[in-house]
Amino acid sequence: SKEEQAKRLQDRATDPLKRFKVSPLDAEAQKRWDSYSAARDQMLEATHTDAAPWTVVATDDKKTARLNIIRHILRSIGAPGVEVDAPDKDVLFPADKAKGRLAK
Repeated sequence: SKEEQAKRLQDRATDPLKRFKVSPLDAEAQKRWDSYSAARDQMLEATHTDAAPWTVVATDDKKTARLNIIRHILRSIGAPGVEVDAPDKDVLFPADKAKGRLAK
């Protein structure tokens, strides 16, 4: 979300261990959030196909995102002898189901 991005950018500016990540583009990205979000939505709509589907991860929490991505990959490729929980459908879903569900 825009708020989470702003928080992370502020953390970068104030935390000495994250300061190396600061870029002049950070402030510009915040200013252009709405345009970038619209472009993302247009791109997903134009390029999501059955042959090459996009999978959307919609959460501000990095750990939740990563766990759901791992679950998705393991269930997609198979993990013999390992029972893997399904990804959270509110966090990870096909791009054609993303309309109105992504951060604006």
